[in-house]
Parts: sequence; structure tokens; C-alpha cells
Amino acid sequence: MISNIILIICIILTIVPYILLLITYFTNNKDYKITASENILKLLDNDNNINFIENKDSYFSHYNIKRRIIKLSSKTYDSKKYFHIAVSSLLAGYSLIKIKSMDYLSYIINKLKIITILPIISIILSIYARNTKDAKIAIIILVLIGIIQYLINTLTTLSINTVKIKEERINKILNVFLVNTKIYFICTLLQILRLVIVVLNI
Repeated sequence: MISNIILIICIILTIVPYILLLITYFTNNKDYKITASENILKLLDNDNNINFIENKDSYFSHYNIKRRIIKLSSKTYDSKKYFHIAVSSLLAGYSLIKIKSMDYLSYIINKLKIITILPIISIILSIYARNTKDAKIAIIILVLIGIIQYLINTLTTLSINTVKIKEERINKILNVFLVNTKIYFICTLLQILRLVIVVLNI
């Protein structure tokens, strides 16, 4: 009974960030004074290793951790929309982070972006882990996902603090990105708890 309640809560928590992203996207379609690509140049003005390109093959903009390169989708590259400015600000912040955890993360995932399928994978694992044996295997995978989610949340916090955007509207969008990473992490912890309950047969 308790495990089912936690599962329902987790499903809701998994859906909420995606809805928040959609709402944020559609409510921030007004133009800013510069494009997303110009925003990156501005934020990385003092960095001698400015490295970003337009990626015509991808729908989502992202930061490639291993290659240390920002890849903006065609829709974002020349866009002046507040939402896309916020995305470019976050990615620029990621590129400025020089800590070991970024290198460690690159061994597991290759890209950092505002949307991830890890929470969906977690939910699927949690739903199909119905017996003790499956739950034990799922716990190991979810712990790994939890570590990844924690690192992403930490890096997102560092990114936002690094770029120090003064425009209030952009900051609000960045805060949505940060809240989403926190929700994903909390949701993963709850699913680990749920599976522990399944293993203990509580």
C-alpha cells in the first residue's frame, strides 16, 4: 500500500517538470535584445576557449561534456526569445565550470541539457520491479541515476551562479530549470525508498 502511494507521487513528480518546461516555453516567447548565440559570446567574453556551434541535426540545445562544446539547435541559435536566451545562458554556465565532478559525469553521460529521459527510465524501472529480486537490481540502477541527478543539480546550480544573469525574466526561467533538476533528484530518492520497502516487504 505504502509503495503504491509512493509510486503515484513519483509519477506525478516526474510529469510536473515536463509540464513546467512547456508552460515556461510558451509563456516566454517575447524577444530579448540579443540572440542566443550573441548571448553566449557575451557571457564567455573573457574565455579564450569559446567553443560553440549551431547543431542542425538536434532539436535540443546541449553542452557536450567530453568535447567541451556548446551545441545550439537551429531554432535556438538565432532566436531572441527569452526562453532560448535562458537556455544559452545555462549552457554557457556549464562550459565555464571547471570541477572534477564534471569530468566524472562525462564517463556516464555525454550531454547536459534542460530535458532528460532519466526520470522516465526511473519510473519504468520502479513500475516493473514488483518482486524482491527485480527490486534489488532496480535499486542499484536507481542509485546510479540518483548520483547522476545529484551531479546535474549541482552543476546547474553552479552554472546559474557562474553566469550571474541580471535580467529578472531570464533568471526566473533559469530557476525553473534548477527546480526541475531538484524534483528529478527527489523523485529518484523516493523511488529508491519505494523499492527498499518492496524488498523489506513492508
